[in-house]
Amino acid sequence: MLSPTTAAHDQTRKLAAYERAGVPEVWLIHPGDRTLTRYRLAEGRYGRPEIQELEGVTPVAILPDIQIDWSKVHQRLEILPSA
Repeated sequence: MLSPTTAAHDQTRKLAAYERAGVPEVWLIHPGDRTLTRYRLAEGRYGRPEIQELEGVTPVAILPDIQIDWSKVHQRLEILPSA
């Protein structure tokens, strides 16, 4: 979950640190926009991110049997209103 106070740091320095550490998949959830930005490691680098709305079902690439059903997440968490 991105916080407005740390979003810039999370999307630059932290993401670069995860890339150097070889973290295979990073999800950045933008609650105000209700979007997910997903980075996947390929050949040691994060390529172009995938961006999607927080709806439907999203599979977790590194855990093949796991998927996120956003309707269930919305039921359990208070999502900030759209900007």
